[in-house]
Amino acid sequence: MSDPMDKKDPAPTYVPSARDVSAMAGPEPAHVVCPSCHAEIVTQTTHKSNSKTHIYALMLCLACCWPCVCLPYCCTSCRDTVHRCPKCKAFVGVYRR
Repeated sequence: MSDPMDKKDPAPTYVPSARDVSAMAGPEPAHVVCPSCHAEIVTQTTHKSNSKTHIYALMLCLACCWPCVCLPYCCTSCRDTVHRCPKCKAFVGVYRR
C-alpha cells in the first residue's frame, strides 16, 4: 500500500493578475484599481497646499514681491496632487512635490 503522505503535490504558483498592480500616483490622473471598491478607475485629482507652498509665499513676502505672494497658491506645480476614486471617493494616493 502507498501512503498518501508520500506523494507531495507541488505548491500552487501564484500569478498576480493585472488588477493587483497599481500605478504610482503622479501629477496627472492615473488608471488604477481602487483599494476600497476594487473598481478599475481613472482617479480624480485635486490640488492641496503643502509646507513648501507656504514657504515659497513667505519667501516672496520677505523679498517684498507683494504682487507675487499668491502665485504659489495658484500654481499646481507648487501644490500636492491628491488622487481619489470617482465612484466611492476613497483616498487612492498623493503625489508630493
